[in-house]
Amino acid sequence: MADRAPWVDSFWEQADFEDSDEHPLARELSDRLDAIARYGQMIADAAANGDDHAADQLRRQQAREERFARDLRDELRKAR
Repeated sequence: MADRAPWVDSFWEQADFEDSDEHPLARELSDRLDAIARYGQMIADAAANGDDHAADQLRRQQAREERFARDLRDELRKAR
């Protein structure tokens, strides 16, 4: 598939290696969603401690994870 993200094939290779029945993109999406939730808690903690700089950095990281999650959802839809 020409329009497939370049990292998608590595997920399939890993799933084959692990002999997993779970779709590798679904597994990765779950990991990313967990990370987004953890970033949310870290942002709240940083804000509560008055560390605006750390909170801003964490928001950027959370946004990056959210973009990854959107890409993974799109790829998962295509795969099904």
